[in-house]
Amino acid sequence: MKKIQFIVDSKGKRQAVIVPYKYFQELWELAEDAIDLQLIEEVKDEPLLDWEEVKMELKTTGVID
Repeated sequence: MKKIQFIVDSKGKRQAVIVPYKYFQELWELAEDAIDLQLIEEVKDEPLLDWEEVKMELKTTGVID
């Protein structure tokens, strides 16, 4: 990949990186996808909830009208 730049400290140790915005967007989307997959994995064995019961509970607790 071209146009990647590193910011280094006085000892030459990399401290930051500058990447093209398009590449950053792609990395961000991949990170979001990885987080979503992790969350799905965490709840995949949870019992399913009935939507009507959830709505009733939200109404009862005043979360929705």
